[in-house]
Amino acid sequence: PTAMQLRGLQWVCDYGQYGVTQAFVLSAFGFQALLTCDIPAALEIADLTVTLVTEDGTCATPPLDLCGEPAPQVHVGGCGRILYDVAGLERSKPGLMADWLEVHLAAGISHLTLFDTDGSAGEVLQPFVDRGVVTYVPSWPDEFVQGSCVARITRSEIKTHVALQPQSFESCLFSYRGSASWVALLQGIDEVFVSPHMMDAAGQPFVARAVDALQFKASEFAELRIRHVFVGGEEKAPARAPFFLRHGSIQPDELQDHKPHLPLLRPDLVLETGVACSRPRRGRIVLDLPSALIRVNHYANIFHERCDQCDQEDPSYVALAAWWATVTSRRLATTGGWKDPVGGAGGTPSPRDGGGEPER
Repeated sequence: PTAMQLRGLQWVCDYGQYGVTQAFVLSAFGFQALLTCDIPAALEIADLTVTLVTEDGTCATPPLDLCGEPAPQVHVGGCGRILYDVAGLERSKPGLMADWLEVHLAAGISHLTLFDTDGSAGEVLQPFVDRGVVTYVPSWPDEFVQGSCVARITRSEIKTHVALQPQSFESCLFSYRGSASWVALLQGIDEVFVSPHMMDAAGQPFVARAVDALQFKASEFAELRIRHVFVGGEEKAPARAPFFLRHGSIQPDELQDHKPHLPLLRPDLVLETGVACSRPRRGRIVLDLPSALIRVNHYANIFHERCDQCDQEDPSYVALAAWWATVTSRRLATTGGWKDPVGGAGGTPSPRDGGGEPER
């Protein structure tokens, strides 16, 4: 429900035998709302369960266990943009989804939470779910509207696949509280983290290395903003190569300045998220990371031509290709073979894996 809908109702927090306290609605962006209320002084931490109830009793949430069971610790997690018609994506761009997942895992996003609108991503994501590196939420709009006693939204009223994107990011980020140090709000499956220093630490995941460099002030930073760079131009690698190795030209800097940033958030220090921004807790810092440390490549020509003036050689392309060749070689050494997402298996890296030298 939106902040406007919630503000039309009076809410209380019901702590059972410990009593009831008044709830207050906060919202920074209006996509969703945060309810805050005092905790009774007599409450035992072990019993920290609360039910949100409207004062007239017409709406109540299930009991919320605010402590819960300890979750596995994730250094850097990821929340993906809502997917749809993944079967159609596989037909038009075979292996793209698997490539996108593998490159993020290799870069240091150790666990991803992905949503779709229609249940179509299950087959592609199941191997990653089985590996324990992906949490899959199918048919997110159906889950969102189920039991919604405030908004009273019907499934038919949700017209586009992006209609509930802010709510999916908020749900995902909240699920990582207490279990992840950092969480990236990933804006699309045509984007990849890149760093000029990918090979500096002998293959150590470079996204994790970038946030570790700020560990001395980790409690102060709520959001790290990572710059987007449009990538396109002429193809540099065969059609079966991963999408992030097929193009290697970027726009001039003056055309990049207006591009959005990707937020990398500390879930415990953020009150609310937008689509590409956040509202930090009071006194916490939002820091723009220099693209010389890390950036996000947006491969704007993957689905259709839209990379205007992408005619400058990307200085990080060679490092990206060399890093990916190292990743795939290590994967082969540990598994004895690599199952090509498009088909086939063997002991030699396929062009799709970047095992060969990119064409120039």
